[in-house]
Amino acid sequence: MSEPINSRLQHPLPGGLCEVYADERNLHFLCCSNRAQAMASSVLSTSSRSCESSTTRSQITSPLDFSHSKPVGRQEAVNRLHVVYRYVQQGGTSLKGANGAMKEASTVAMIRGLSGTGKSTLAKQFMDDLERISEEPGGPVKPFFLYGKFDDLSGTDPFSALIDAFNGFANALVHGEKEEVDLIRDSIKENLGMEAKYLTAVVPSLKSITGDTGHNLCSMENASNRLKYAFQNFANTISTKLRPVLLVLDDLQWCDAASAELIEALLTDSDLRHLMFLGTYRSDEMGKESSFYENLRAIENRCQVENIELMNLSFQETKLFVSDVLHTDVNEMESLARMVYKKTNGNIFFVKQVLDELNRNHLLVRSKTTLKWEWRLGDKDVHEFLSDDVMKVVAAKLHRAPRKLQRVLTVAAYSRSTIDFHTLRRLLELDSFSPSEDSLLAILDKAVLDGHLMNNMGSNSYSFAHDRIQQAAYNLVPTGEERNEFRYTMGQRLYQMGKEEKSEEWMLYAAADHLNATARVLGKDPLFQIKVNLEAGEKAASCAAFEMASKYLGFARQDLLLLGDPWESHYETTLKVYQTTVDVRLCQGHLEIGKSIGEEVLRKAKSSDDKMPVQLALAHALGREEKHKESLRMSVATLRLLNEYPAGALSIHANLTRDLLYVRRYFKKKSDEEVLSLPFMKNKRKEYIMAFLCSSSYQAFYCGNMVSFLYAILRMLRISIKHGLSGLSAVGLTGYCLFCNNINDKEGAMRFCGLAKKVQKMTNAKHLEALQLFVVAHWIGGWKDMHEDVLETYYEAYKSGMESGDFENGLLSRTASFHHEFVAGFDLKPLNAKFSDLVLKLQGYKIDAVLQMTLQQWFVVQHLIGTATSPFTDFEDPKTRDSSDTYRLVYGYLARLQLAVYFGDYDFAETMSEKLSPIAQFDKSHSVNSLGLFFSSVAYATLSRVYKKRAYAKKARKFLNQLTSLCKAKGANSWHRCSLMEAHLRAVVGSNASTARKGYDEAIVLALKTGHKQDAALGALLAAEHFLTFRGDSLSSHLFAKARDLIVRTYLRESRELFNEWGATKLVAHLEQKYGEYLDSAPANVDHPNVLNLEETVAPPDAGAEIDRDRANYVQKDDISVLTDNSALWKHPNGLVNTHRDLDKEPVMEVHSEGSNSDSY
Repeated sequence: MSEPINSRLQHPLPGGLCEVYADERNLHFLCCSNRAQAMASSVLSTSSRSCESSTTRSQITSPLDFSHSKPVGRQEAVNRLHVVYRYVQQGGTSLKGANGAMKEASTVAMIRGLSGTGKSTLAKQFMDDLERISEEPGGPVKPFFLYGKFDDLSGTDPFSALIDAFNGFANALVHGEKEEVDLIRDSIKENLGMEAKYLTAVVPSLKSITGDTGHNLCSMENASNRLKYAFQNFANTISTKLRPVLLVLDDLQWCDAASAELIEALLTDSDLRHLMFLGTYRSDEMGKESSFYENLRAIENRCQVENIELMNLSFQETKLFVSDVLHTDVNEMESLARMVYKKTNGNIFFVKQVLDELNRNHLLVRSKTTLKWEWRLGDKDVHEFLSDDVMKVVAAKLHRAPRKLQRVLTVAAYSRSTIDFHTLRRLLELDSFSPSEDSLLAILDKAVLDGHLMNNMGSNSYSFAHDRIQQAAYNLVPTGEERNEFRYTMGQRLYQMGKEEKSEEWMLYAAADHLNATARVLGKDPLFQIKVNLEAGEKAASCAAFEMASKYLGFARQDLLLLGDPWESHYETTLKVYQTTVDVRLCQGHLEIGKSIGEEVLRKAKSSDDKMPVQLALAHALGREEKHKESLRMSVATLRLLNEYPAGALSIHANLTRDLLYVRRYFKKKSDEEVLSLPFMKNKRKEYIMAFLCSSSYQAFYCGNMVSFLYAILRMLRISIKHGLSGLSAVGLTGYCLFCNNINDKEGAMRFCGLAKKVQKMTNAKHLEALQLFVVAHWIGGWKDMHEDVLETYYEAYKSGMESGDFENGLLSRTASFHHEFVAGFDLKPLNAKFSDLVLKLQGYKIDAVLQMTLQQWFVVQHLIGTATSPFTDFEDPKTRDSSDTYRLVYGYLARLQLAVYFGDYDFAETMSEKLSPIAQFDKSHSVNSLGLFFSSVAYATLSRVYKKRAYAKKARKFLNQLTSLCKAKGANSWHRCSLMEAHLRAVVGSNASTARKGYDEAIVLALKTGHKQDAALGALLAAEHFLTFRGDSLSSHLFAKARDLIVRTYLRESRELFNEWGATKLVAHLEQKYGEYLDSAPANVDHPNVLNLEETVAPPDAGAEIDRDRANYVQKDDISVLTDNSALWKHPNGLVNTHRDLDKEPVMEVHSEGSNSDSY
């Protein structure tokens, strides 16, 4: 087969035009092919002959060349784009700071303006300019160029521009240098892992790189997130400092919804550092009706965007442009430029069309003798043949084209804006126009030379030079019945071609669009329409293009109504259409619409097996919308219909007890090997029942309904024992691990976690691994393991969840890992940035339940460092919003409890503790339980000193005993908190100064040794506040005040230093404002020789309290040094982190029952 003209030219024809070189003797094109040279010469000779009647033989009509024209009035815009690219090279990010702070530069640029202002031209000029200077010594690194364009009239297939862009990358890589190609291919295979198959399902050309055969995205409900993650990972892999990526997407105003979501996900990915995004769109068409409108607003809110607004050329700029195109002195351009500007108002696309028309009408000609361009505007009234409407000018140009060329352009316009040679030839064959390869190639070559089409060198693909040219070609078919018949025929042909082995994805969508627009008008068979739309809808849904899927399925449902009662006459087809529609609508977030359609399925479906997929989809959708109680009710109602869930509360408890005894006896009797030897589950109905039980266990857990949670996991285990193992059996085992953990059965918890992991691997349920790892880290490892080990497990859970599609548990693990860093005393400023990035991820992936928990945890960090925008006491109780998410409440109350203690608002702390205690008691995780008990105890102990009430101290002791018991049963990562709680409680209920100081100091040292500087800082603050309450007697008040002030000053300064080191700048400012007199003044010297009786200065909590006289000490003169010498205080131990493993010995805690008389009670 002959090659396209641009493949045969040594210098390709950018923009579809050729550069003419002339001298007095001949004219020639720089061609490397005799055939191309002959064709070009033929074009010129024809042009010369046609103008002999109106021009002298010393003049010729020569094709204009716009490809080498300078970017008149656009150089500043090009320079701004170069600044963006340099920032990309440095690895910058466009994401704004946590407080909305702007960046020094951007990695995202948008070119906007009216149609014809040169947006695409500017983007391509920048690409050419960047490619040119990257080859110069000391120039920037040459990027991978990825270019794609969205269409309006055709090519409505999802991700069309992105597919074209990544197709270009794949082609460039295949033809690149072998060493670089192998390096990139290996990196892609290593980093993408299992998600490569989902990427190639959308972009098949990437199979040449990944070697994967492609695979539809798994379950529909996480298809969108899976695709986002795959593309983010792929973009991060191919864009490096050594080879950045420039992604250019043209005409974003026509972007489909699925592409818009994907673009937003790419641009808001904080890990993406070496990709420059350049988008163009028409500013007058980027309204709310555009699919990209909301995403553009979101991108501008989260990213710093370099916006470039293009206007029409001014008269002077138009004159310079015309002068540059004609290579004529600008001073000679006045008359021609003024006429062109008057006609076009400086619209660059219109300017080119006018010049081209003048040239074709022999009013703009090139002299053979002078080799200069000449114009004779007086010979003919330009306004008679040049319309003021650019579309009419383009249409007139097409109407003068040869009939065969018109037919080729028309078929192309009704297929796609970019089409390859073989597809176009196949469509023409079906259109009863069967040109040979050489004949079709000649027609396309002329289309390229005439500026209708573009063809890149080495490519068999052709694209329209401008969307207005495609519109004009589209309009060559008259409206009405003729166009309807043509579109219907095109739809049938494209559907037929889409069934062939080497078909392309877009053919099915284009076929459906043509058929939907015409079939009803023409009275065609609705069954064929239903079939096509169902296929298109399922295909679009499989790649997360839910808006497009909803459109096609909507047409299918409309056509079903033409069949009378489709539930009777075409039950299977109708059921499939409605089930798929429910899934798609729920994945779009249209819960009410999905429920409405789902209810029709539940009414009309003939069996429970046909109903269960819809019921399960509705239950999952309610959970995603945080309607956990409603989701739980729906799952329970379905299980009751299947006789798997008892009706009354007594029956539930009776069945729960029976199942618990059965499960405990079974696992006590059976070894792990015997359990793992159970057969695999083959009963389809039981698998659905397991899915409903799994859903109910999730929702019950979020609601804090432990009875329903335990019933669901026990029932799952009983079904697994009787009917065999499935992937969801691992969920039951993991849930039972939590139950063992809550009853302090550490060995049982570890056993069932291990079993869950083995079952998950046996059943190839990779998507459940994240849940199992999260449970290990959150409920078991957090109490006893080194912080580094816990964080590593969390990270494994995160990676596993993201790679396998379990985004909820993957991102939940990420949230929990950051919270663990907070609990472990990691620096707040880096942690704040991590939370900020995570919130963006959660918003992008739309995991709202995890997002709400994350926001509450981040809330504490923001207040401590000073970036919060609202007082922590302004708390809107989520219950007022009818939320059933217990965990949102848990983290909301816990966050405010901590802040209330840090900032000294103990009355508010009491309120938060009272709200937290009833709902947090079922959660025995380290991050929730240890902090909740610790801060509650500190708050109540302090309140017992403030209000001198015995009841507060009793509550403080209760919380201390609970945490101590948990530490003994689960692990010692919070021993230091028990020590600090004990020291604080003893101090406030009556210990003398030296005993209180010794207790505080030991607890502070223990906290520092285990790396918890924030707890050491809080201990120092509590000690300072405690000693501020001491009062001396009348004989020694002066000396006492000095000693006390020195102690307070020392503790406060150490507290400030540690809080500063932690990064709690707002808290430090608060302390400096509150205790400025102690933090600003110099230390006092205590040299008074008198004896101090400090016991008399300690007031009991109330009149009925007793002081333990055996522990009360009188401080003699020699003891004054103990109270005043700074060397007696703790020293910061460098390099010591984490648990009691680093200590010389375990601390010995005194544990007292709630009603004991030890200490003061």
